[in-house]
Amino acid sequence: MNGTPHEIRLLNPDGMLLANLGPSGHVARAAEGERFPLCALEFELAGRPSASIPVNVFVLGELEGLPPEHEAVRWIVSRPAALAAIRALRRDCYVVDDVVRDDSGSIVGARALARV
Repeated sequence: MNGTPHEIRLLNPDGMLLANLGPSGHVARAAEGERFPLCALEFELAGRPSASIPVNVFVLGELEGLPPEHEAVRWIVSRPAALAAIRALRRDCYVVDDVVRDDSGSIVGARALARV
């Protein structure tokens, strides 16, 4: 099942279309997480005084938007949602992998799925 708001095209190794998965209506998302201050990163730019910017640790929030896990259903989701799924101990979420891009860099299909 497609747990993204985008069409997903699955391709064979030669780039031929295997399946065209439209959005399912369920959009998996990682809820807004928490930020914890870690340190400050000092840097210099040519001809300017040195500056610093805070560096935070960001912890993803909970997985949202999917029905409960079901043995016979697998979901293709975004990477942040897949990371949140791991935190929720779900084993049914995958991401696109080995993507094919057009000349402008847009993803036109995926030749594999992956677990994160």
